[in-house]
Amino acid sequence: MVRNKYFYYLFLLNATINLINYVPRVLITDRFDGALMSIVVAIPIGTLLLFTFVKLIQKFPGQGLPEIFHSAMSKWISGILLVLYGLGWFFSSVITLVSFVDITSRYISPDVSPYIVLIGFLVVVGLSARLDSESIIYALEMILYICVPIIAYMSWRIFSNPFFSWDAVRQIITYAWNMPNYETVAAATFIFTGYVNMVVFNRIFHRFRVRHVWAIMVVSILTLLVSIFAPIGILGATGAGEHVYPAFSTLDSLRIR
Repeated sequence: MVRNKYFYYLFLLNATINLINYVPRVLITDRFDGALMSIVVAIPIGTLLLFTFVKLIQKFPGQGLPEIFHSAMSKWISGILLVLYGLGWFFSSVITLVSFVDITSRYISPDVSPYIVLIGFLVVVGLSARLDSESIIYALEMILYICVPIIAYMSWRIFSNPFFSWDAVRQIITYAWNMPNYETVAAATFIFTGYVNMVVFNRIFHRFRVRHVWAIMVVSILTLLVSIFAPIGILGATGAGEHVYPAFSTLDSLRIR
């Protein structure tokens, strides 16, 4: 059994991944069309969804999604739902994996064939899938201890950069009162959704409780603000929208001495 702190690690994993993946692109695409208001709307929605999920999952201590479905529904209904949920997770994982392959090919190893990169990721995924849940979550802890300080340092370097354009940020803020749209609200809310992993990892939690929800809200707000304002400040209010991966293009433009 693991302690409750690992729930926050699941949240941080999802937040840090989406700091560089699809969320910044969606927010920056709508930077003139309600992105900031979408962030404001997404914060209470994401917090409410997280709180509701936690309250529901606490009613099934030590059980994963299959056990919960089998205990609450007939065998054939639970089987159909598990297949549908499995397909949903499979395709969402494929999308994330393809994006990592694309990022690696663009910014890290452009001379290596994308197929070789894909095979490398698949080997890592396959070996990780053979591990038990506790081993995976302990490995996640070590990865976050390495990555989060680096992300915090790079964020500080971006906002303290003498070439960071606060005028571009202020220009975007003037569009703050534009009405939000569903796509951008959904993207901003996605930062919170690390709690969904509890449908698997709830099996290894003992007396699962979540405290300090305000800390999750603060981290989510900072993550969303960094994901939209960091590329805009470095690449410009107009130029930020010209990049496929704004976060990587922003980091690629820095010079650290």
